Amino acid sequence: MESAGGRRAKAGRRPPCPDGHAGRICLHGFLPTKAETRLTPGQEALLYLGAGIPASNRSRRPVSYLAAVLVDLLALNEMGPLYELAVNDIRYVEAIPEVIEAEDDPSQYRMDGVTLVRSVVTYPDTWAPSEGWKIAPHHLRAPINYYLSRIGRPWDHLAVASVLRDRHFLPTMRVLASTASRDVTTGDSVGPQVGG
Repeated sequence: MESAGGRRAKAGRRPPCPDGHAGRICLHGFLPTKAETRLTPGQEALLYLGAGIPASNRSRRPVSYLAAVLVDLLALNEMGPLYELAVNDIRYVEAIPEVIEAEDDPSQYRMDGVTLVRSVVTYPDTWAPSEGWKIAPHHLRAPINYYLSRIGRPWDHLAVASVLRDRHFLPTMRVLASTASRDVTTGDSVGPQVGG
């Protein structure tokens, strides 16, 4: 077996690293070249792991739908302490949660629906919900339930939301969270229930 530096090593045995390279990783069991033995740990990481993502000239976009989804799911599941941590972290990184609110009409399923409203969400710092989980203004404005949930098809509504990928329907998610912990054959509760 020949190393990257041209030195030979016995087959079946990993050759020892030269002095000054002890404890560092040798790729594929090869002895490092003379130049590689003089690398700093940072230079070694750059050599072995690559340079990473190149810098971009694009400006940072602080608006975040993901931040809104995360905090809404924590509120929906009544996870007060985690909610407070998430809100604190989102503020720390200066992300601005944004949601699209939809009325309960056919345009809620369209990308260009006329009743869609894009809004920036301000979440309170401390967990003090009303009606069990509603803590943000868009929670209070949301319909009690949407058409697909009213006709017993909340999973279809979730499927539609996953296709749209830019909005979520909190009342439907609440229905799913309260029914997801039931045995489908008997209807018995099998885990913690959300919102009783």
